Amino acid sequence: MIEDLYKKYQCSNLSIRKHSLNEINSILKQKFQAVNIDKMDYQELKNDSHIYFDDICAGYRITGDIVTKLQMDDEKELTEMIFNNILNDDDLSDADKQKEYDDIKTVLIFLQSKDLQYPMDDAYSVVTGYVPSVVFHYIMIILEGHAIDEDKHDIHNYEFQAYLKALNVIRYFDNVHD
Repeated sequence: MIEDLYKKYQCSNLSIRKHSLNEINSILKQKFQAVNIDKMDYQELKNDSHIYFDDICAGYRITGDIVTKLQMDDEKELTEMIFNNILNDDDLSDADKQKEYDDIKTVLIFLQSKDLQYPMDDAYSVVTGYVPSVVFHYIMIILEGHAIDEDKHDIHNYEFQAYLKALNVIRYFDNVHD
Protein backbone atom coordinates (compact mmCIF):
# COMPACT_ATOMS: atom_id res chain seq x y z
CA MET A 1 0.00 0.00 0.00
CA ILE A 2 2.78 2.48 0.90
CA GLU A 3 4.46 1.85 -2.45
CA ASP A 4 1.21 2.73 -4.27
CA LEU A 5 0.78 5.89 -2.22
CA TYR A 6 4.40 6.83 -2.89
CA LYS A 7 3.84 6.47 -6.66
CA LYS A 8 0.77 8.70 -6.41
CA TYR A 9 2.75 11.20 -4.37
CA GLN A 10 5.49 11.26 -7.02
CA CYS A 11 2.91 11.77 -9.80
CA SER A 12 1.02 14.48 -7.95
CA ASN A 13 1.56 18.16 -8.17
CA LEU A 14 0.77 18.36 -4.49
CA SER A 15 -0.35 21.71 -3.20
CA ILE A 16 -0.97 21.88 0.54
CA ARG A 17 -3.21 24.76 1.60
CA LYS A 18 -4.26 26.03 4.99
CA HIS A 19 -7.89 25.15 5.72
CA SER A 20 -10.09 27.44 7.76
CA LEU A 21 -11.24 26.34 11.21
CA ASN A 22 -14.74 25.85 9.77
CA GLU A 23 -13.38 23.58 7.03
CA ILE A 24 -11.35 21.58 9.54
CA ASN A 25 -14.41 21.28 11.77
CA SER A 26 -16.46 19.92 8.85
CA ILE A 27 -13.76 17.45 7.78
CA LEU A 28 -13.24 16.11 11.30
CA LYS A 29 -16.96 15.71 11.92
CA GLN A 30 -17.93 14.30 8.53
CA LYS A 31 -14.97 12.07 7.80
CA PHE A 32 -14.04 10.96 11.32
CA GLN A 33 -17.29 11.41 13.29
CA ALA A 34 -15.51 13.77 15.67
CA VAL A 35 -17.50 15.22 18.55
CA ASN A 36 -16.80 18.52 20.27
CA ILE A 37 -15.13 18.53 23.67
CA ASP A 38 -14.45 21.36 26.09
CA LYS A 39 -10.81 22.30 26.68
CA MET A 40 -11.70 23.14 30.28
CA ASP A 41 -12.08 19.39 30.92
CA TYR A 42 -8.38 19.02 30.06
CA GLN A 43 -6.68 21.46 32.42
CA GLU A 44 -3.48 19.39 32.33
CA LEU A 45 -2.81 20.90 28.89
CA LYS A 46 -1.91 24.13 30.68
CA ASN A 47 1.26 22.41 31.89
CA ASP A 48 2.51 21.63 28.39
CA SER A 49 5.05 24.20 27.19
CA HIS A 50 4.17 23.50 23.53
CA ILE A 51 0.51 24.37 23.95
CA TYR A 52 -1.01 27.83 24.14
CA PHE A 53 -4.00 26.84 26.27
CA ASP A 54 -5.68 30.24 25.95
CA ASP A 55 -5.50 29.94 22.15
CA ILE A 56 -7.27 26.56 22.02
CA CYS A 57 -10.47 27.40 20.18
CA ALA A 58 -11.90 23.92 19.54
CA GLY A 59 -11.52 20.41 20.83
CA TYR A 60 -12.61 17.10 19.31
CA ARG A 61 -12.83 13.45 20.35
CA ILE A 62 -12.59 10.70 17.75
CA THR A 63 -13.27 7.18 18.94
CA GLY A 64 -13.68 3.59 17.87
CA ASP A 65 -12.69 1.64 14.81
CA ILE A 66 -11.93 4.79 12.82
CA VAL A 67 -8.96 5.36 15.15
CA THR A 68 -7.63 1.81 14.98
CA LYS A 69 -7.99 1.68 11.17
CA LEU A 70 -5.61 4.64 10.87
CA GLN A 71 -2.97 3.32 13.25
CA MET A 72 0.49 2.51 12.01
CA ASP A 73 1.67 -1.09 12.62
CA ASP A 74 3.62 -0.25 15.78
CA GLU A 75 0.63 1.65 17.17
CA LYS A 76 -1.57 -1.39 16.50
CA GLU A 77 0.91 -3.59 18.36
CA LEU A 78 0.95 -1.18 21.31
CA THR A 79 -2.86 -1.06 21.35
CA GLU A 80 -3.01 -4.87 21.34
CA MET A 81 -0.47 -5.09 24.16
CA ILE A 82 -2.39 -2.55 26.28
CA PHE A 83 -5.66 -4.32 25.49
CA ASN A 84 -4.24 -7.66 26.65
CA ASN A 85 -2.98 -6.05 29.86
CA ILE A 86 -6.47 -4.67 30.48
CA LEU A 87 -8.08 -8.05 29.84
CA ASN A 88 -5.70 -9.76 32.24
CA ASP A 89 -6.09 -7.19 35.03
CA ASP A 90 -8.17 -8.99 37.66
CA ASP A 91 -8.48 -5.78 39.70
CA LEU A 92 -10.66 -4.16 37.02
CA SER A 93 -14.38 -4.78 36.76
CA ASP A 94 -15.87 -5.57 33.36
CA ALA A 95 -17.21 -2.01 33.18
CA ASP A 96 -13.75 -0.59 33.97
CA LYS A 97 -12.17 -2.88 31.37
CA GLN A 98 -14.65 -1.60 28.76
CA LYS A 99 -13.89 2.03 29.69
CA GLU A 100 -10.14 1.41 29.45
CA TYR A 101 -10.62 -0.35 26.11
CA ASP A 102 -12.68 2.58 24.80
CA ASP A 103 -9.97 4.99 25.99
CA ILE A 104 -7.23 3.26 23.99
CA LYS A 105 -9.36 3.73 20.86
CA THR A 106 -9.70 7.50 21.38
CA VAL A 107 -7.84 10.45 19.86
CA LEU A 108 -8.25 14.00 21.14
CA ILE A 109 -7.53 16.99 18.91
CA PHE A 110 -7.25 20.60 20.07
CA LEU A 111 -7.04 23.43 17.52
CA GLN A 112 -5.14 26.61 18.37
CA SER A 113 -5.97 29.94 16.75
CA LYS A 114 -5.38 33.61 17.41
CA ASP A 115 -7.93 35.00 14.93
CA LEU A 116 -10.60 32.27 15.24
CA GLN A 117 -10.54 31.92 11.45
CA TYR A 118 -7.40 29.89 10.74
CA PRO A 119 -4.99 27.71 12.74
CA MET A 120 -1.90 29.39 14.12
CA ASP A 121 1.17 29.44 11.87
CA ASP A 122 3.64 28.96 14.70
CA ALA A 123 1.92 26.09 16.52
CA TYR A 124 0.45 22.78 15.45
CA SER A 125 -2.79 21.36 16.73
CA VAL A 126 -2.52 19.08 19.71
CA VAL A 127 -3.22 15.43 18.87
CA THR A 128 -3.16 13.13 21.87
CA GLY A 129 -4.48 9.82 23.06
CA TYR A 130 -3.76 6.70 25.07
CA VAL A 131 -1.90 5.43 21.99
CA PRO A 132 -0.64 8.46 20.04
CA SER A 133 -1.74 8.56 16.41
CA VAL A 134 0.95 9.70 14.01
CA VAL A 135 -1.52 9.56 11.08
CA PHE A 136 -3.98 11.92 12.83
CA HIS A 137 -1.00 14.14 13.68
CA TYR A 138 -0.15 14.41 9.99
CA ILE A 139 -3.79 14.84 8.98
CA MET A 140 -3.87 17.92 11.18
CA ILE A 141 -0.51 19.18 9.89
CA ILE A 142 -1.84 18.90 6.32
CA LEU A 143 -5.15 20.59 7.13
CA GLU A 144 -3.24 23.41 8.80
CA GLY A 145 -1.27 23.99 5.61
CA HIS A 146 2.07 22.48 6.58
CA ALA A 147 4.09 20.04 4.49
CA ILE A 148 6.47 17.41 5.85
CA ASP A 149 10.15 18.37 5.98
CA GLU A 150 12.06 17.57 2.78
CA ASP A 151 14.64 15.50 4.65
CA LYS A 152 11.89 13.00 5.53
CA HIS A 153 10.85 12.35 1.90
CA ASP A 154 11.97 8.72 1.92
CA ILE A 155 9.59 5.79 1.44
CA HIS A 156 11.36 3.97 4.29
CA ASN A 157 10.90 6.88 6.72
CA TYR A 158 8.19 6.09 9.28
CA GLU A 159 6.92 9.67 9.44
CA PHE A 160 6.80 9.95 5.65
CA GLN A 161 4.74 6.74 5.48
CA ALA A 162 2.30 8.22 7.99
CA TYR A 163 2.23 11.44 5.95
CA LEU A 164 1.38 9.51 2.78
CA LYS A 165 -1.35 7.62 4.62
CA ALA A 166 -2.75 10.92 5.95
CA LEU A 167 -2.76 12.47 2.46
CA ASN A 168 -4.64 9.45 1.18
CA VAL A 169 -7.19 9.47 4.01
CA ILE A 170 -8.10 13.10 3.37
CA ARG A 171 -8.26 12.38 -0.36
CA TYR A 172 -5.35 14.43 -1.70
CA PHE A 173 -4.62 11.66 -4.21
CA ASP A 174 -8.15 11.20 -5.58
CA ASN A 175 -7.35 12.72 -8.97
CA VAL A 176 -3.83 11.32 -9.29
CA HIS A 177 -3.30 8.47 -11.72
CA ASP A 178 0.04 6.70 -12.10
